[in-house]
Amino acid sequence: MSNLSNELFFPVHRGVWNSYITEHKLDKNNLGVHWSADQKVAERFARADDKSWRTKHAVVLHGEVPLSSVETDTRTMQQRGHAGYTGKDPLGEKEVQVKEGSPVKVTGMTKYRTTDNFTKTKSRTRRYNPPRNMTA
Repeated sequence: MSNLSNELFFPVHRGVWNSYITEHKLDKNNLGVHWSADQKVAERFARADDKSWRTKHAVVLHGEVPLSSVETDTRTMQQRGHAGYTGKDPLGEKEVQVKEGSPVKVTGMTKYRTTDNFTKTKSRTRRYNPPRNMTA
């Protein structure tokens, strides 16, 4: 593994359901490989519009990923179903695919709570200082 202290990191976000955090417990050694460079996209995934996914509680993880942890192999990205033949993000999700088992520094977590009729949302962000070292 390369020396991470000399690497360039950039911010990423991952939307998950609150039940993922509470029932399955956040697996610090397997946060998942699908992240977004756009926090709004992560929020949409956490609070998906599909009624079968709709939930009153959602969570967005905030982190930093080193450039060496980003998946750049087009074939691997195509196998995961999130890259066209060119390797570009076809859905405009600003997706950042992280290599499995690569380091992610989690800098915080935002929890969202929505009212019964999904009209109002409250959020609470907790920042981690220092960031927590976890893996994708």
